[in-house]
Amino acid sequence: MRANSSALSTTIGRAVRSTLRIDSSALSLRSGGFATLGVIVPLTTGFLFHQVLVGAVAAIGALLVGFAGFQRGYRGRIVTMLLAAVAVAVSLVVGDTIHTQLPTSVIAYLVLGLLAGGALAFGESASTIGIQAIVAFAIGSGLGVPSSQWLSLMLAGSLGGILQILLTTIAILTSRAPMECRALGQVYASLGRYAESPLLDRAPNPHLISVLQDSLVDPQPFRARRTASLLELTVSAENLRSQLAMLRVTQTQPGASQLTAPATNNMMGLTNAVCQQVVAFARGHHHVARWRSLKQEVEQTQGLLAEQPHARVLLQLLSDLTAIMNILLGLETNQLRRPARTRQSFNPFDRAFSTSSKSVVSRHAIRLAIALVASDIAVHLLGVGHGYWGPMTVALVLRPQNVSTIERGLLRIAGTVLGVGIATVIIIALTPPVAAMIVLVAIVTWAGFASFRANYFFYSISITAVVVALFVLLGATATTIAVDRLIDTLVGGVIAVIIAFVAPTWISDPLPALVGSTLLAQASFMEFLGTHWAKNEVHGYMLLETARRKRVLAIETLNAAAYEAPLRKNPRDTTRERELLVQLDRSSLALLAIQSLSALGVPIGPERIRELVQLADEIRNQASSTASCPPVQNSSTHPVGSHETQQILSPLDLPFEVLRDACKNIQVLLAY
Repeated sequence: MRANSSALSTTIGRAVRSTLRIDSSALSLRSGGFATLGVIVPLTTGFLFHQVLVGAVAAIGALLVGFAGFQRGYRGRIVTMLLAAVAVAVSLVVGDTIHTQLPTSVIAYLVLGLLAGGALAFGESASTIGIQAIVAFAIGSGLGVPSSQWLSLMLAGSLGGILQILLTTIAILTSRAPMECRALGQVYASLGRYAESPLLDRAPNPHLISVLQDSLVDPQPFRARRTASLLELTVSAENLRSQLAMLRVTQTQPGASQLTAPATNNMMGLTNAVCQQVVAFARGHHHVARWRSLKQEVEQTQGLLAEQPHARVLLQLLSDLTAIMNILLGLETNQLRRPARTRQSFNPFDRAFSTSSKSVVSRHAIRLAIALVASDIAVHLLGVGHGYWGPMTVALVLRPQNVSTIERGLLRIAGTVLGVGIATVIIIALTPPVAAMIVLVAIVTWAGFASFRANYFFYSISITAVVVALFVLLGATATTIAVDRLIDTLVGGVIAVIIAFVAPTWISDPLPALVGSTLLAQASFMEFLGTHWAKNEVHGYMLLETARRKRVLAIETLNAAAYEAPLRKNPRDTTRERELLVQLDRSSLALLAIQSLSALGVPIGPERIRELVQLADEIRNQASSTASCPPVQNSSTHPVGSHETQQILSPLDLPFEVLRDACKNIQVLLAY
């Protein structure tokens, strides 16, 4: 066991605190209602036509495919659900075929575990399909359907999944608040806060723009006009972030007073007002009168500043604000200096696993296969009925993130106990008729779909109650199912947690390599910015986006590493990676400022170009040594560029400090 002595108490404390904590932004009340219809319709139809088993199998297929639909994007969601429907239907039949043969089921779980674990390398969608296939195989192994009904079994599972896909499509097409609009609102809300913030380092999180761009790659279908406006507003958001970053840098200079504080403050207030109107637009509110008034105010301010010296940055900012107002009003297309970027090709499996480590993926695949086999053998030796719930629990609990596995295991066991207890008491005490049972299934199914992303504990309670109710409808005894479910879930949950402790997968292990690749991406953009920007601007933005995505991924991994630290016997020291990422964020502001100068057509002197290329070379040469370098010491007590600072900073840290110091002299560049 590699966790320290306080790991269990720490994890239990986190799990207890998360039991009643609901992420309201992740609730799926409306889509959960559509997904519930996909389960209830085939179940009710089966009872009406006296085909209870077929209806129940179709409901199970719809249930599993419905949970596979909780993905980002729209086409990606449908593609994932289609593939999951095929995998679920085939797995149900294969599981029913070998349900009495332990050696064969062991081999099947071994293969499925390796495939589902390895699917992490292709992203969350592929991993979800693999997990749903394992769950379907486990359920199929407990059905006991004769071979003559295998075709009916496969068709029922497929039809349930197809029905769920159709309902999900309807939910998508009728949604008034799609994810790309919510992402746009978050981006402009952060830009508005940044405009009024006096702190240089509080730039909008680049992750927000990355999420928005991901959403626009796979937007809500049949909304072409709105999507075009969102694309233009996204480009304007990147322009606005660049202009604000450059303005922040100029404010740190002794000559910044030439821009006059009142004019700058008024500009920041106007920027925030425009951003708030974009937020209102993203939420579906159209304040046309306010938009026209704001546009007039922007144009008047632009006229007042036109004759003032040293106002080029403010004028470009006003030009961007005017373009935003034109988009909102629909008066004309956005007049941007950069060409409109072509839409990215869509691939539902292009979101790599968050650790970006092949070793973590392969390690998780091996331990998932071992845990599935161990749980299958354990429940078989115990002789408990409905033994497939053991491997199913392992598939749902064991995650590549070690902390998540332990917490989910505890919550799954606790949720199963409550779900079984509540469902059993209701069924035994009330002995509801079939119609009332279907209503009960509808209620708990909706609760499970609605809370799937918001609270794993409530989801576990709901999904357990659904399973108990479904098997009671098929003729099983509530008490027997309750006991079997408790024992098998306990076995599967304990095995998953033990595997997580014995063979952990730590997110912080690949962190140094990830930070190194982030530095290389930043260096590539710096070199391009200093030499070829004016010749191939589109390629420059591609490099910028790569650098931003790498940085976002590294920051997310760093935060996860801090979260898992209490569970490690020897936690990895991430001080150096944290310092490097902080300096990366600071230097990115300076790069945005230089980028804005290039967009304005301001010629950058050859010495600045040489400096950028030199810094890029230094970063590239040193990036591979991030894991072996000592932690960075805090240099905030020394002036940048002083002899003491130069002695404290390592060669890898020096480029960021030099770059930040050089770009503080932004007015020198403006004077060229």
